[in-house]
Amino acid sequence: MKTNRSNVHRQGYSLVTTMFLMAAISTMMAMLVHSGNQQAFIARRMTNRIKATAYAEAGFEYALAQLRINWDNRNDVSACVPAP
Repeated sequence: MKTNRSNVHRQGYSLVTTMFLMAAISTMMAMLVHSGNQQAFIARRMTNRIKATAYAEAGFEYALAQLRINWDNRNDVSACVPAP
């Protein structure tokens, strides 16, 4: 009788240990997925920032070029709008 009781306790410990390991592995996998999502978000944000900076610099350069061509048009907004 005594050996049966110790076997039952051992099986219970194995179950608890297995569940603990599964929870730990699941937590690690969730952290990896979250980290991957964060890296993708940062990459998109950096790409958008670089594009926005390039567009702003191009617009500034275009406006400077128009002012170099004809300084008298500096107060005329329609003169600095790019042609379609």
